[in-house]
Amino acid sequence: MGTHAMTEQITDVPNSLSWRKARTRAALVRAAQSSMAARKPTAPILEITQAADVGMGSFYNHFQTTEELSLAAVEEALDRHGATLDELPIGREHAAEVFAQSLHLTGRPHRRSPGPSNAVHPRADTSSAGC
Repeated sequence: MGTHAMTEQITDVPNSLSWRKARTRAALVRAAQSSMAARKPTAPILEITQAADVGMGSFYNHFQTTEELSLAAVEEALDRHGATLDELPIGREHAAEVFAQSLHLTGRPHRRSPGPSNAVHPRADTSSAGC
């Protein structure tokens, strides 16, 4: 095996490790968002790691507390929504038109995929209100 081949193998390892860490963190964040959407904002770490299909140790590799994970889950949902709004077509003439499109894009993700948006703004429980 030549020196060049060994260098390629060594430099590939950190990239693979970084990718796996990012994937694990994203799975934990998604599990936390799902838990929040199900109105369980303080789900136990074991429940979150099981939903993310990762080990308990993986949780502590990324977060110190469930509060830290919850904050990351909300920030990720807000960042994703902000990025969507940032992609609005530029050149709208009227502020009302921009507002209407922003409002539409704010409500649409909730209708299509309520999990992440419920992490940011959980709906009130209407099951006992006779609705």
